[in-house]
Amino acid sequence: MHSAAGLGLAGCLALALGGCAIGDAGTEDGAADLEHGALAATSVLSEEGADVPSGACDAGAWAGDYAIASQAEIDALSGYTAVTGALRIGPSDEPLDLSALACLTEVGGELAIAGNRQLLAVEGFNELRSTGRLRFTDNGPRHGLFVIDGFDKLRTVDGSLLLGNGKMRIDGFAELELVSGRLSIESSGRDVAIYGMGELSTVDEMFISDTGALVLEGLSDLERVEGNVTLRSAGPFDTSALIDLSHIGGDLWLDGDDLDEEVANVLDLPDLKQLGGSLLVEDFESPLAIGAFAELETIGGSLIVRDMFSDFTIGSFAELEYIGGDFMFVELDGDMPSLIGFDELERVEGELRFDEMTIERLEGFSELEYVGGDFVLDELEDMEVFDAFAELEYVGGNFEFVDAESLGSEYSGFPELEYIGGSLEMSHNEGIDSLKLGDLEALRGERLIIRSNAQVSSCEIEALRAHLIANGFYGYSTIEDNGPCQ
Repeated sequence: MHSAAGLGLAGCLALALGGCAIGDAGTEDGAADLEHGALAATSVLSEEGADVPSGACDAGAWAGDYAIASQAEIDALSGYTAVTGALRIGPSDEPLDLSALACLTEVGGELAIAGNRQLLAVEGFNELRSTGRLRFTDNGPRHGLFVIDGFDKLRTVDGSLLLGNGKMRIDGFAELELVSGRLSIESSGRDVAIYGMGELSTVDEMFISDTGALVLEGLSDLERVEGNVTLRSAGPFDTSALIDLSHIGGDLWLDGDDLDEEVANVLDLPDLKQLGGSLLVEDFESPLAIGAFAELETIGGSLIVRDMFSDFTIGSFAELEYIGGDFMFVELDGDMPSLIGFDELERVEGELRFDEMTIERLEGFSELEYVGGDFVLDELEDMEVFDAFAELEYVGGNFEFVDAESLGSEYSGFPELEYIGGSLEMSHNEGIDSLKLGDLEALRGERLIIRSNAQVSSCEIEALRAHLIANGFYGYSTIEDNGPCQ
């Protein structure tokens, strides 16, 4: 087996069938060999199979892998309808006309177009029905637009679809339904617009990283992502175009660390019903609006929002009933006027922690009965209204309600709470006039800490302590700096 990259032009043309085969670079790892060099090409493949003269597609299948680094190697593949192994185009430092490849209907291995910096567009391949991994990387001018179009009969990609150029527009792929591997988009901080792929319904994973402004209109029919969805954009994004996405089997992770501080972003998946893993949103210094997840019923993992340094709003999770891991809002430095819309949530298997948030109103959670881990409300700055967790009965770990200094008489308490598996602390809640723990029967941890609640009667606190001791509490008590006995 010969490598086209290692042959001179004369040697390449001397091959009996014309063209050059690659040695053993047919695996995914072999793709890395093509991602370097100074490169050029400015041609496109003819847009329709009809452009090929009648009878020209009669050369059969090329057996094995095939690598292209010159026009001669393209022309030598003219008339072939299949490559049984991998087909790799580039790197090349000469203009390439890809029209000789118009007969291809199948590539058994990877189809890679990589390392062609003056290739402004790839259009055509409209007879191609199937391929292995499909990769476009390091094509087009570094600061110009690269267009991918055509591929109108391609239905499945048996592997990943990797888009790793600079500024990109993706059209075509009119019949593509399945990507069995990862859909990956990376563009070195430049804008990406997807208008094609209108029939794509299933991918194994979705990974979007280091893009500029992101347009996802073409993915409006995407229904299932079997694994993870990762979004680490450097430009503004809006996921609301994903109107049919109903199932994510893994995690949904949004990382805003690379975003411009001034851009506004929208996370909105209106038809998502099941999330098998966790929803993680973190490190945003730019505004973020989490829209209504109006159909989401279960989160198999955790729901975590943390390290938000700009204004942040969250819509309704009106149908969410179950969280299989932790439920955490932590270190939200931007203003968040209210947290509402979790009124169907019944069970959190892990920890519930709202910590270091600027919020005026905490309301709802009216069906939540069970928290399997710790329950922590700590440093909820500016909170004036607390009307939540009215049905909470069971906390498997520690219970902490601390530093609600702005909270006054609009405090509903925890009237149904019966069991705490760990310790209890209620401290530095200057405005509340009662603990409102009327049904608490069991405290199984080591400590009872109630201090610096200036308006809560010491008599109420001592009565609670005596009641818990009578029901089996044998730990340490710290009760101090509360209100006088009334």
